[in-house]
Amino acid sequence: MPDFESHFIVSKTSWRIYISFTGNIIEKNYETADLIKINDFLFLKLNIPETNQYIHGNKLLIENGILWIADSIPDKSPKIIEIHTIDFNFMDFQIEGLFFGIAHWLSAYYNIEMPAYNVKYERHKRKYIFLFNEDNKESTNLLYPEGFVDILHKQKDQSSYFKRIISIFST
Repeated sequence: MPDFESHFIVSKTSWRIYISFTGNIIEKNYETADLIKINDFLFLKLNIPETNQYIHGNKLLIENGILWIADSIPDKSPKIIEIHTIDFNFMDFQIEGLFFGIAHWLSAYYNIEMPAYNVKYERHKRKYIFLFNEDNKESTNLLYPEGFVDILHKQKDQSSYFKRIISIFST
């Protein structure tokens, strides 16, 4: 089976978020020892080299993006979400893209709607802000888990991109 690919894009200004995911869903008997358990029927296998510390250091957002859309997946039989590539350019990226990108990939794969969210661009913060209904605290907690800013502070590569993100989330 060829890999399935989808692209998550947010573009409300001249700056955008663009991220693509490529992978497959495996629905057969498998060993779960090396997999990340999302819930009772979903497991994640990141076929991304461990040397890609940015992806592996932020995989919680990928896991939470899967969890965010999991209830919408029609078939609750056990399956592995196997991701082979995650492609983005830091010039067209914001960390939330990992969360929404994997949810978009699953929604496209299963031809289902993504859960409701809103996005707006705040020019003074130079970033997109993602919002959920006020009564949807669970989605907010999945997107911005406790310690999210701490994770950004601990990144080993303190490039100007990370410094900009840290300053945005610290305000």
